[in-house]
Amino acid sequence: APPAEGRANAALEALLAKLCGVKRRAVHIERGETARDKTVRVERPGTLPLVDS
Repeated sequence: APPAEGRANAALEALLAKLCGVKRRAVHIERGETARDKTVRVERPGTLPLVDS
């Protein structure tokens, strides 16, 4: 999603929630809401996806 009106952050939260097997409200952007690099917290993930950066 384009970085407009928080839609990109919402899309990121939804994707991470799906990958980790949690509800979207369990995913929080801790730092970097307006930056390209972000710190994200996932509460009680069911799974941890392998991410290669």
